[in-house]
Amino acid sequence: MSNRILPVNHGLLTWAREQAGLSLRDAAVRAKIAPLKTRGEHPGMNAEERLLSWETGVASPSFKQLESLARAYRRPVLTFFLPSVPVKESSLADFRTVPGRDASSGTPEFSAFMRRVEWLQEGLRELVEQEGRLPLAFVGAVSPEVPAQDVAWRIRKTLDMPFEVQRRLPGKDALFRLLRGKVQELGVFVLVEGDLGSSHSRISPEEFRGIAICDVLAPLIVVNANDSKSAQLFSLVHELAHVWIGASGVSNYDSLHHETGLSQASTEEYCNAVAAEFLVPEVDLREAVSLVEGQDPLEMAQTLARMFKVSPMVVARRCKDVGVLNGKEYWGVFQALKTIWEGQQKRVRPNEGGPSRNVLDRYRLGERVISTILAAANDGRLSLRDASRMLRVKVDRLGRIA
Repeated sequence: MSNRILPVNHGLLTWAREQAGLSLRDAAVRAKIAPLKTRGEHPGMNAEERLLSWETGVASPSFKQLESLARAYRRPVLTFFLPSVPVKESSLADFRTVPGRDASSGTPEFSAFMRRVEWLQEGLRELVEQEGRLPLAFVGAVSPEVPAQDVAWRIRKTLDMPFEVQRRLPGKDALFRLLRGKVQELGVFVLVEGDLGSSHSRISPEEFRGIAICDVLAPLIVVNANDSKSAQLFSLVHELAHVWIGASGVSNYDSLHHETGLSQASTEEYCNAVAAEFLVPEVDLREAVSLVEGQDPLEMAQTLARMFKVSPMVVARRCKDVGVLNGKEYWGVFQALKTIWEGQQKRVRPNEGGPSRNVLDRYRLGERVISTILAAANDGRLSLRDASRMLRVKVDRLGRIA
């Protein structure tokens, strides 16, 4: 097919590039656009000029060139043939930095990731609706005017997880597994994902740490798999607080670098306070502090972290928030722990081998996502091909991840 007769919507070429946050130069490099050589009376063009000529309609790209642009922008090729700009891509609030921004904005990888997450949640909602599931009472059950301590208590009670259960666990990894399991038992889907299926599409924690979609039938939480284990634990509870107050959105809140105030707090500060109280209850913290009296701040944070099954960083920050450590003591502990962590990272060697793909997929998707989709495939409500697309697992491996 001649590239001159492709019905390309040239305006959408510009829209897709700008949505991906790329300049003409960056897009040309990413899409590997070749310069156009001078031929007779036709002057040559560099890669940027050539891309601009496609966007303005002066020239048209070939289908192969459209495929390169689609890969660069993380869009299906069909996008460039739509009659108009798609409607707003995400209904989720962006709690990351600038208010009022579309939650799908960011790198092309993150925008594509958000589209997948929302598409998956819509599919899951349809499946659980077919099952006749009743609305979940805890979704949006409280308002941010309720004290964070009360919300943390309500969450713990709903999960049927007394603090003593947390205290008896062997460590924070066990706490994450237990919490994720209990949250899924409530009816919340919990994904641990951070890419589009390959290491080349990894999305950094600075772009997002967690996502919450607060649907009363199919609430969904995503925790960034590329974050540290300690941060994943905090993000899981932070996003669960979002579900409790019914505030869907994208978060990258860093609890260690922000001030937390419970009066007139922002949504992120509020959910952060709920997560901090859940993981390190103030009453239990003050009681535990009396048992480590005489230890220096760093040693105290490390000892308390073992008691609460969270990281020393989280404990140190919590101690500062409740007045156990002053600002100077906290930052001293923070710097010491940062130095220890950086030293540990230098000694870490890349893993040779590791868990199988099936094990990784089960961890990534979570039990509730897998069971809901495979049940629909087994009873004929969903084709194997659609189940494969939703799970991002090949058809011949569906049985192995069950």
